[in-house]
Amino acid sequence: MQVEFQEDKVLVLFLDVAISDAQIRGAKIIDGYFRPLSEDLRQKEALRVQYLNDEGAVLFEKILDNPLIQYKEYSDENGELNRIRIEGEKSSVLLRSQHSEAVKMIRIEYGTNNQFETIATLPLLLTS
Repeated sequence: MQVEFQEDKVLVLFLDVAISDAQIRGAKIIDGYFRPLSEDLRQKEALRVQYLNDEGAVLFEKILDNPLIQYKEYSDENGELNRIRIEGEKSSVLLRSQHSEAVKMIRIEYGTNNQFETIATLPLLLTS
């Protein structure tokens, strides 16, 4: 599906994500230009945000590292570098994309090894 973007407008989303829920904290359109990602990114553990039209069809998507998972590195008593995984319960994400009038909702999904599960589908309510 071909999406027509407004070249001089950027959609800014501020999301609150948790293990089994997500909310849009803020959504607004600002002046500017942002080039949509053209490469297909796939992380082992990911957050996928799909931008949908009013019929629920996917117009485009962004795939990010899962913000609930962080890795910390430290040196042990032998001076060896170790890495531990820390899983959080909630986080915030700021997304920017070129604006399109066709975007009416977003779908937020968590994925592991390219298998995604929807946690929320939310209407896009813009503020000024």
